[in-house]
Amino acid sequence: MTSDDERLYYEHESLWTRPLAEREELRLNQTLDLMPMTAASMLDIGAGSGEFIRLLRQRRPLGLLPVSMDVSRAALLAAGNAPAVQASAAALPFRSRSFDIVIACEVIEHLPDAVLASAVAEMARVAALHVVLTVPNREDLRAGTATCPRCRTTFHKNRHHHSFAPSDLSALVPGFAVATISELGPVEAFYPYAIQRLIRRARGAAARLGVCPECGLSDQPAVAAAETASSTPRRPSNLRRLALAPIPRRSRKPWLAAVYERM
Repeated sequence: MTSDDERLYYEHESLWTRPLAEREELRLNQTLDLMPMTAASMLDIGAGSGEFIRLLRQRRPLGLLPVSMDVSRAALLAAGNAPAVQASAAALPFRSRSFDIVIACEVIEHLPDAVLASAVAEMARVAALHVVLTVPNREDLRAGTATCPRCRTTFHKNRHHHSFAPSDLSALVPGFAVATISELGPVEAFYPYAIQRLIRRARGAAARLGVCPECGLSDQPAVAAAETASSTPRRPSNLRRLALAPIPRRSRKPWLAAVYERM
């Protein structure tokens, strides 16, 4: 079960009403491409605003019965998908092997250590055939940290607790063997964390706070606009492009997807 402060964080309506960025829509379409076509029932854990199930109904209108589940009531209200269940990923209110496929898109990186193992075991318990997980691809958690100016608490602004590489996913789900691990989304170039910090300081750009888990200080009304703007990489000016040209950048797709089969 998530802590009280994290439960409150996920009840902020602005988290679930922002428009879907193009790169996120690509991720969802590519995730749907990975889903086994023989599945007749699906549980979407951490369904959020319901974008994945909406896309699923557009592309596969018949033959698959989806159920949305999220710990956040605000998310389920924004989704408007039925049927929907409010519950914790660590205590799924379903019988064993209730769904052909259990999917969790961008969920397990949010789970604290005390919850992660229980949640993955619960996914394995209620999945009859397949589990599908998507996560950020080798995320440097330092790049997402913020420090509250009021109480000086340092935390990840998107509440990410874990970073995953392909090797971390290979044997994650008990009783299931990994079938495929794929990268999702557009290929994006990025600078190492130390260079990102220097660029931010040179710009004088303030890091977004979100909601402080300790004292509750928030710039939450600006989250939707900030995340929408950040979803499209900013094009540097010609002068800054020349200054940054000698600095090596890395390239990769921003998400990983793992498809598991029951052994």
